Amino acid sequence: MVNIFNTVTKERHIIFNYVAEGFTGTLVAGGEGHVAWIDLDKIPDLSLAEGMEYRLPIFLAEGIRELYIEWDEENHYTKVEYHKL
Repeated sequence: MVNIFNTVTKERHIIFNYVAEGFTGTLVAGGEGHVAWIDLDKIPDLSLAEGMEYRLPIFLAEGIRELYIEWDEENHYTKVEYHKL
């Protein structure tokens, strides 16, 4: 889960992320663009959505499942905290 709090507007956004141990079937694209499996070592070469670099440890680091971010339009990311299980 990602909890993003805008320190200026006081808006809070909660993003739920899901981690799977396996997959069967065919990838199906939704309305957000191309869908593909990629090797982990290729991630640094990709153009990712803003802030995705903060979300990657939720999927890749052992035990981290929650992320708290404080953000505003002027200062951008002012606080990033990871929470382990």
